[in-house]
Amino acid sequence: MYVDPVGIPSVLACLLLGFRASMRVLLATVAAIVLLDPSGVIGALLKLAATLPVVLALQRPSAAATAGFVALGAFLLSGGTNWLARLLGSGWSMAVGLAAVAAPILAAGVTWWQRPPTTDIFGSWRLPLAIALAILARGCLMVFADLYFAVPVFFGQTLLEAVAGTPAHVVMGWNGVQAVVDVLGAGLLAMAWRRHGLDTRYTSLHEHEHQGSPGG
Repeated sequence: MYVDPVGIPSVLACLLLGFRASMRVLLATVAAIVLLDPSGVIGALLKLAATLPVVLALQRPSAAATAGFVALGAFLLSGGTNWLARLLGSGWSMAVGLAAVAAPILAAGVTWWQRPPTTDIFGSWRLPLAIALAILARGCLMVFADLYFAVPVFFGQTLLEAVAGTPAHVVMGWNGVQAVVDVLGAGLLAMAWRRHGLDTRYTSLHEHEHQGSPGG
């Protein structure tokens, strides 16, 4: 596991141009991973599933969702990851891992359909809430996606080998750091962009997109 800047452009697009622009950038990123990265389709799916919770948290920070992920994270870090793997077995655990990949994709689809406006979270209480939600949501979902799905499939390990070989706190910690890098990296770039007035030229473009046809 390592920290990379791949998710920053998608988060930056969300902050400057809105959710739909962010999704277009993210899909281009995913396509590039499929074509150029050795991890291929699995790596692209994981990057998609890992970046979407960050973008969604910035778009709609929620105290209730944050509290829910706090509880889930506490369960996973207190031995729940291993306990659940033994309880479910390989087949059902794989289904849970795939569900963790699918959930943010489905949430993004609903958000796309609802056409939310660009959200300015800087300079308000929403920013720390959004960062907390991004860290927790990405960390919890990727524990399931990595340990229950990706590691067994990509490395050919059994479920119990994957869970024993990579502790949940390692997966959650790395993904939490990556979420902070994505949000702060994109946030600093967005603030610099706005400080120089460069975002004003894109205002009419975003307004046209927001007022366009539902299928646009």
